[in-house]
Amino acid sequence: MEIYVLRHGTTDWNRTHRLQGWTDRPLDEEGVRLAREVGEAWKDLTFDRCYSSPLKRAWDTARYALGERDLPIIPDDRIKEMHFGEWEGMNGMKRGSTNEEVAQALRFDLQNYRTPPGGESIEELLGRTTEFLKELLSDPENEDRRILVSTHGGAGRALMHAVWGGDDFWHGRIPPNCSVCIIYAEQGRITGWEQDVIFYQEEVKDYYAQ
Repeated sequence: MEIYVLRHGTTDWNRTHRLQGWTDRPLDEEGVRLAREVGEAWKDLTFDRCYSSPLKRAWDTARYALGERDLPIIPDDRIKEMHFGEWEGMNGMKRGSTNEEVAQALRFDLQNYRTPPGGESIEELLGRTTEFLKELLSDPENEDRRILVSTHGGAGRALMHAVWGGDDFWHGRIPPNCSVCIIYAEQGRITGWEQDVIFYQEEVKDYYAQ
């Protein structure tokens, strides 16, 4: 089994460092370009199943990445982005921003991260994404399948956290837009992974650079 965990393409809120969460922002022009380039790079790959967050930026990324394949996209709320509640829309993802305390806790000090009003805790995010991954791994019909999972930066890292564990939630960095983590598994057990593989031609700007 191969599971391709794809982060969505860029949006206007990525470029302005805003917390998106469940806010349903569409891909911007660059995001569409990146997703299409991924689709072109994958044109000779066979995908047997595709799951996506129902949020438009992830759904459309899956659609462009699949290209001309006649493969239905299956929505799953468990791979939606982390819900930031009242913090959604905040310019809080870069040092020096008006909500630097939020950014610092989210990016560098999750042990002291406080759940925003109306939002979701790290534990809740880990719970739903891990449940989704375990379901994929435990289904014997998936044994020889290549599965595409179109999701988000935080949700994708939460899903991968079930693979690599440890204390570093981000595993070194927030994943670049339209980068892919690949999970390899046999008989329901993970045998290996690749992190943040880039399938497009040009390196995307790191909107979260310090």
